[in-house]
Formats: sequence, structure tokens, C-alpha cells
Amino acid sequence: MSRLLPAIASAADFYRERSRGIADWQPALDEIARRHGIPSGPATRFADGESPVFALGDGFVVKLVPRLGGTLVQQEIDLLTFLAPYPHSPAPRLIGHGDIEDWQYLLLTRMAGITLQRAWPDVPPGQRLRLAGEFGRLLASLHALPQTGVNPGGIDWTAFCHASFARWTTRPSVARLSPALLADGPRYFHAHGTAVADASRVLLHGDLAPVNLLVRSDPDGWSISGMIDFGNAMRGDPWFDLTAASVLLEPGDRTIVHALLDGYAAGSSANLARLRPALMVNTLIHPLGDIAACLDLVPGASRSETWDEVALCFWPD
Repeated sequence: MSRLLPAIASAADFYRERSRGIADWQPALDEIARRHGIPSGPATRFADGESPVFALGDGFVVKLVPRLGGTLVQQEIDLLTFLAPYPHSPAPRLIGHGDIEDWQYLLLTRMAGITLQRAWPDVPPGQRLRLAGEFGRLLASLHALPQTGVNPGGIDWTAFCHASFARWTTRPSVARLSPALLADGPRYFHAHGTAVADASRVLLHGDLAPVNLLVRSDPDGWSISGMIDFGNAMRGDPWFDLTAASVLLEPGDRTIVHALLDGYAAGSSANLARLRPALMVNTLIHPLGDIAACLDLVPGASRSETWDEVALCFWPD
């Protein structure tokens, strides 16, 4: 019997096979549609994201993740299940999930809009400020939800932090840092890491970068229409969710960074001296972050000799 999906036994297999053409994925997508009683037909693939993600018709999305992805699928299932009773949270609805061969899948409702990353160059400057503030308020509303009975993927935040500190120097992106910044990492963690590891927990999206935020244009301008990709959801320090947003949206731009932070919590930009260490530590331990590449986004950041100097570049006064 022929396979429906590529055989995946290692990360190397996944990165090799994930770029296959749509015809190679269609049989599995047809099987998923059959299992869940939705119309089947030619699928289209989204260009963004690490895992293969497909649109089925106008109303559904299928996300495929290799089973070796660990808890990523369970983290997304846990958070989307929790969010379902909260219609004000602009997240897709989980229709179903399951396994096919070496893969797991999620069947979701499709949300309107395009990614903020794609839209950003076309957003007028004034509306960029408005979107940044709205972005911050969206994160604040997610973090304000009650957390009783939810811990996506069973991730222990304190253990996650300490494991991240311990293996930080082994990460490929860290190896590309200057000797000064590489040497300063342990000092910075020793000075500020405990406060982050012991911080009060909120429900985190885990990777709400501009590529995972959807926006749309209407007669009143651009607005946020949804958030997607909850595979890194967990409970943890709220500033963890502000890292990708504030570093990648408009790197080093004081006005945009302040609008985002003040949208999240009024007066945050006035307290940056107090907030920078938490933002910097959370940026350094983010499992999806490439800190060496991030330094290149802000002029002068790569010439910094301490993480205190880098933090000033990312979150200027």
C-alpha cells in the first residue's frame, strides 16, 4: 500500500521533504477531509511557516507536523480548546486532529486576512502606530484570560528557563556571536535570569511574531483580524510574548516599540529601564529566536559588547 505522506524519521528528513509539491500532499488532505466530513478538493499551500499548512476550500486549514515535533501539536490543541469559549479571542476554531503515518495534523477554521509581516510595507505610517498599539492590546487580552485548568503541553516554565540557560551556548545562532557577547551571556543570566524563571505566569501564545498575526484592510484602515500558530503555547512570563513582537515588527524603531509596549500596558515605555532585563532574557531564551540575526536588524547592535547595550538598541528610550 502506498504512503499518503513522506516518511519522517529525523529533522533532516523533515527539512528535506517539507518542500514537496502540492500533488504529493493532496492524498493525505483528501483523507483528512473524508475523516471529518468536509468537502474535498484541490488545496493551496501557504507560503509562511515552518510546517506544511494548506487551505482546503474557503473555510478550512490543515496543518501537518511530524510526530517527532514533540509536544508542539498538543500545545496547540490545548490552547485552542481552552480559547474556544472566548469568542473575543481572534483565533481559529479547532475542528479536529489526528495521526497519519509519521505525521500529526490539525484541522482548523480559516481566518480572514494576511500576515502582518506581508502587509507591513503597505501600511501607512500613522496606521502602523495604531496597529502596534492594537497588537499590544491583543496580547494583554490573551494574558488576562483565566488560567484554571490549562497548561499547554504540560510545559513547566521554570524548568524551561533553566534548561534554556544551561544549553544557551550550544545553540547554533549563539555560536555566531562576538566573543564579548558570548562571554557576557552567563553573567546576564546570573543577574536577571532568576527573576524571569520565577515570574508570575500568564497564558502565552509563545510565538506571536508578525508572521503569526493576521490583519486586513477595510474602509477605516488596517486592523488585526486574527492570530495563528499556537504550537509554542505555554504558561510563563508575560514579557516572553512581547519579545518577537517588539524586536521583529520594526526593529529598533522607538515610536513603534513604545506604541506596542504601551498598548500592552499603559506606561510601559516609561519604565523601560526596569523592563529591559526581562525582555532581553526572554529574547535570548526564545527557542525560535536567532539572536545573531536579530542583532543585524538594528544598526549598531552587533557592535555591542554587553547584553545591556543590546537591550538599549532593541528597546530604546
